[in-house]
Amino acid sequence: MVIAASERLVALVLAALATYTLADGDAVHVVFGLRCLVRGSITLDAANGLGIPLDRDESFRRLLETFAAGLWR
Repeated sequence: MVIAASERLVALVLAALATYTLADGDAVHVVFGLRCLVRGSITLDAANGLGIPLDRDESFRRLLETFAAGLWR
């Protein structure tokens, strides 16, 4: 069940990436990078981040925007 859910999620992200003009094979690397960003953010959040007052939702939004902006190169 977890593998099927993971495959559906990857398919969803790949479909969303279709709006970008990525070279062949690049989308899989983007999915990997996005997964790293999400996992790192969740891990830091669970450990109380950097121990400073910070709007984590705002920080995560900015992180995703910066990552997405890099896809347009």
